[in-house]
Amino acid sequence: MRAPATFALILALAPSAALAQTAPKDGTWTSAPRDVAVGDACPADMRPGLEQMAAQASQPSTTEMTWNGAFDPTQADLGAGQEGIEWTQVDDVTWDGTINLPQDGGQLGTTRLTLVSDSEITSQTTMSIAAMMAAQGQANPALEGCELSMTVDLTHGG
Repeated sequence: MRAPATFALILALAPSAALAQTAPKDGTWTSAPRDVAVGDACPADMRPGLEQMAAQASQPSTTEMTWNGAFDPTQADLGAGQEGIEWTQVDDVTWDGTINLPQDGGQLGTTRLTLVSDSEITSQTTMSIAAMMAAQGQANPALEGCELSMTVDLTHGG
């Protein structure tokens, strides 16, 4: 009776073990932001401008990415916008990143990359509006706690 239980355990572990061996494909990747939201802590009188900023962040884009045979953003060439992110590996398919300001190293936000398959990655990002504005010399105490969050689906296109 022990064999079926062992077999069931192997089947249960097989998908994650197979995915752990998967590396994202090199080439052209398209990012498609979704679920872009301005946080509840943002001031009501500033919401229209912040929602416009969120709409601009929602635009799809395409970039060339080289993963070097591993799901490891510290070793990959992910194109523009990766400078200032400090990555920490959570498990074989997940990396957490702290997004820091290049000027002073202050924290701008956080991101999490999750490998879904060799041609699909999901990114969940939260950015501090206050830190973004302060980095542009437009500090505003009313924006403390105000955040922009989004999920981005990255898909390999060739």
